[in-house]
Amino acid sequence: MPPTAYNFPLLPAPVAVLAFLGTAAAALALALAIAVSLATGRAAWARRLAIAGVALAGVYLLALVGFALASKEVTLALGESIPMLSLER
Repeated sequence: MPPTAYNFPLLPAPVAVLAFLGTAAAALALALAIAVSLATGRAAWARRLAIAGVALAGVYLLALVGFALASKEVTLALGESIPMLSLER
């Protein structure tokens, strides 16, 4: 069994991809729910869902900055390839 590839400290690459896709799906679901609540005249629900969307974006931004600060710089040797997301291993 090949070693597990990590893009960030303590976060395997497949988990990072799933987290990104899950966040995108949650944002899409929130956008659709806001559209439906506005179409049905429920402005209070639309406002609550918009606040949840802003909170989701804030958590995503905090995670992005946090992982960027926790990562380390790696210098590649001349001609060494860069594995994209380390998923092809």
